[in-house]
Amino acid sequence: DVDRGSTIVLTADGASKSWGEREIIKPFDLEIRHGERVGIVGPNGAGKTTLFRMAMGREPATSGSTRIGPSIVPGYYAQEHETLDPNQTPIDVVRRIKPLNEQQALSFLVGFLFERDDVMNRIGNLSGGERSRLQIATLILQGANFLLLDEPTNNLDLPSVEILEDALLSFPGTILTISHDRYYLDKICTRIIEIRDTIVTDYAGGFTWYQQHPDKGVRLTRREVARR
Repeated sequence: DVDRGSTIVLTADGASKSWGEREIIKPFDLEIRHGERVGIVGPNGAGKTTLFRMAMGREPATSGSTRIGPSIVPGYYAQEHETLDPNQTPIDVVRRIKPLNEQQALSFLVGFLFERDDVMNRIGNLSGGERSRLQIATLILQGANFLLLDEPTNNLDLPSVEILEDALLSFPGTILTISHDRYYLDKICTRIIEIRDTIVTDYAGGFTWYQQHPDKGVRLTRREVARR
């Protein structure tokens, strides 16, 4: 029986990214294992989304590589909810993913705080918070064991954020998330990856720990060898 904790979910091997002459992320090494919940932080424009897209395989590394492990099923959460069809209803979506009867689909959605009226409503008519909850619910239902979440608490009211956090805390897989919401990061993440001035640094704690121990990070960016 494989020890899930030792399953490697994502590896970066000397991965870097440049746009033309502009270096965004210098070559770095990274390993994320099953069950880790990792937050990506850093100033705006530092390359958080670029790193995220490299992890998803949507953005090729300029040098080196990023790889997702063989048994890993990634699920991507898009801020704009473009993965949802506005003309369908939540119950349609759920039943298309899994062969549930109406009652089972309804109870599944009630677990994500949907009212009976909401599940029969067109997705285009739902609030941002309802669409966010539906998107997370569908990723989990599809069997994703690696959730990639880009700013998932944006545009959510507090009750929706709390439901989202509870769903993520009970999620047994691995999470990689970008967020500016420190409370969310503190509640969800057990490890922080910072990108700042092209350098990637790893912190073995939650967001508050990261803020309180700026000197305790481990540099993941490779040291440059002096050219002769």
